[in-house]
Amino acid sequence: MDRKVPNKHISLSNPQSGNLRIINIANNQKQNCKLEIMDYQTLHIIHQLSPPFQWVRNVKISADGGLVAVEYYTNYPASFRANKRWMIYNLNFKKELYFVDKRKKRMNHVTFKSMEFCPNVLNSCNFISLCYINKDIKLWKIQDNHIQCTGKEISFAFKVESYRWMQNGSKILLWGRKYYVDCMGRPEKLNTILECQIQIWNFETWHRLRSMEVPSYIVRQQQNLFKPSGYVNNAGALHNVNYIDNDCTVLILGYSKIIGLIKVPDNGVETVNLIEDFMNSFQPIFKKSMPVNDISISDDQQFITIDIDDRNDAKASKLVIRMLSGQPQSYLMLKPSNGNKLTKYIPDSSRLIIYDYDLEYCIYEYNLKANNLRWQTIKNKEIIYFNEKREIIQEFDEEILSTCCAFINHDPLMIQLIQKDGKSELKVYNYKEDQQSTKVFCYSLDEPYDRCFTYNNLQSAVVIRTYLEDCKRSLKYKNVSIAEKPNLLNMRDSEKCKELLRYDTEPEVTCVTVTGSKYREKDNTLIFVMNVKHSVSCGILVAAINLCDGAKTIYEDKYAYSQIRPIYFDDNYLITNQQKVNSNDYCIMSYKLGNSKAQILNKEEFNYHRDRGLACKVNLPGKYCIDSLKIKCSSLKIKEDLVHEIWKDEDAKIFLVFDQNYRILRKSCKNRAINLEFDSRILNFEELSSENLFLTFNINNSNIYIYELNTLQLIHKISFPYFIVQHTKWNPQQSSFILSDGEQRYNIFKKIKQD
Repeated sequence: MDRKVPNKHISLSNPQSGNLRIINIANNQKQNCKLEIMDYQTLHIIHQLSPPFQWVRNVKISADGGLVAVEYYTNYPASFRANKRWMIYNLNFKKELYFVDKRKKRMNHVTFKSMEFCPNVLNSCNFISLCYINKDIKLWKIQDNHIQCTGKEISFAFKVESYRWMQNGSKILLWGRKYYVDCMGRPEKLNTILECQIQIWNFETWHRLRSMEVPSYIVRQQQNLFKPSGYVNNAGALHNVNYIDNDCTVLILGYSKIIGLIKVPDNGVETVNLIEDFMNSFQPIFKKSMPVNDISISDDQQFITIDIDDRNDAKASKLVIRMLSGQPQSYLMLKPSNGNKLTKYIPDSSRLIIYDYDLEYCIYEYNLKANNLRWQTIKNKEIIYFNEKREIIQEFDEEILSTCCAFINHDPLMIQLIQKDGKSELKVYNYKEDQQSTKVFCYSLDEPYDRCFTYNNLQSAVVIRTYLEDCKRSLKYKNVSIAEKPNLLNMRDSEKCKELLRYDTEPEVTCVTVTGSKYREKDNTLIFVMNVKHSVSCGILVAAINLCDGAKTIYEDKYAYSQIRPIYFDDNYLITNQQKVNSNDYCIMSYKLGNSKAQILNKEEFNYHRDRGLACKVNLPGKYCIDSLKIKCSSLKIKEDLVHEIWKDEDAKIFLVFDQNYRILRKSCKNRAINLEFDSRILNFEELSSENLFLTFNINNSNIYIYELNTLQLIHKISFPYFIVQHTKWNPQQSSFILSDGEQRYNIFKKIKQD
């Protein structure tokens, strides 16, 4: 396939026509753009077209392989739908077809949002289209050298979300929402159960066969039961509708992270309400930690393919479920490559193709009826939860709210804050290297929380509630609550959480977000940095809590900025980059972090304009010289080498250059420096003040680079394609570390050797 600008859409003809063909776009976005129609088995080019445009967005091929529809842009970049056009070619006559009206007069500028050829070979000259306002579906017929609307339409009162041919082109299935949404996709009515309508139409007689009402949102009632819901934070929204039998007596519904089956009563009634008994009739069969992208079904309804690609998963997977008598029988995991993929069934067959359009630019084919596939049996009404070896296994009825990790007693510790049956729990995973095993501890919490933290050498977890409005429980809070759960590695759950801080917020505050947290071991103090959002601005709140005597110090800088981002944070100093309200003026703020006796001080401020950019040098001369932090700022237009030459200090412990987007360009130590690549990231603040090693992660090539701090020599380069690393945690000796994707996947590097 074309590697330069790969086509993310593939289309195949029906093999029953004797012509199994596939389309490739060569030289897309180039003057010599070509459409190549190839024989699927041999990949020999049968037809080659040179269209009068350069940018192809989508392609379709008819069931008999004789017609090709191309969606293209009349110019690029295309900002408006008026720039998009559809063009249909007759491959046998090698000519473009044109649209005509009822009088067979040629029409210009016929536009529609999408189209689908009829999958039946005998009716391959018919196709349906969806208009740009997503409300009308039209049936078109191709005759001779023109295309004419048959006058048959389906008008939907609200937006049509999806439509598809079914039962080899004899029926049409479509569905849409029965309510309006705003520009953010939120419904006008939030507290009522909202409905979606599913319709099935007969192609020959063009009349509606059935209409079914299903809920737009669902929430979990208990372990495997789901009930209709209004628009709330934890509700799953309907995003995919399909069928697994030709009579549509069983539908497959995709609600965000949940996919399930629902049986439609065969009572002869045209309109069926599936909302009233939804809890008892909806059978969940699959759950994933993130929303599912797509669901495709083979024409014989024996196989269901679920697109479970993960934005943090470099090894994207496909799940295939084999059905028997309308129930899941077994499942199979397919991972042919590491790129983003598109799945499609070859019409009228059990052959599945997976198209890697991202990395390898090739097509993989699986015969799902072959004997060499490893199918895993599904027990009676068992729910498949997508999980790989590198993921922490969780029960189906749990929702992960927050995760964290640390080293305690030299052992790695991972903690999940979960919601289960409407209550908050802490689940602690303690990996014992000497025993090669993991112990799991569970602790129930009296109050709801949304974040958890843990720290090296502190056998406690800290939980925080920062949500001021909890839609899951229909509760509102007027304060931020911080509590400690001591003795994490104690099997007994007798010791309850100890409240450390309850901070009352002002009525105008809409949200509080924790942007940083530290445990300062020398004086047993916890430090939290929070953004406090007002309706039009935000401020910063820093809290220091002594775990010995419970003394607290709170500093608040109120509502002077539109955004605040930390760029450096250690035991003694916090440095932030802050944008002023309604302005392109920015400033660098330095805060001296005190304790329960010494106040937190706003020490220095450096103002600059965004258009000029910023280079910021943070100089920490030594570990114990806490009163000598120095910051220097300069225009980013000055060359980095010149900035370093002017500002370098032979005894500097840390020298960092930031750009205006808070990305670190350079790290130096004395007269040694490394320039970071554009896709490299320093994962957390601990890396900047590290004592021995310095680690970066390159998103582009999925490599981890470990440098020796004093010499900045590269000592290790580790390939890590498993997930996008969001956070690292070193042990105190910096001999091992934990990588995390920030959600539920962890990888432990046991030992780092320095040559």
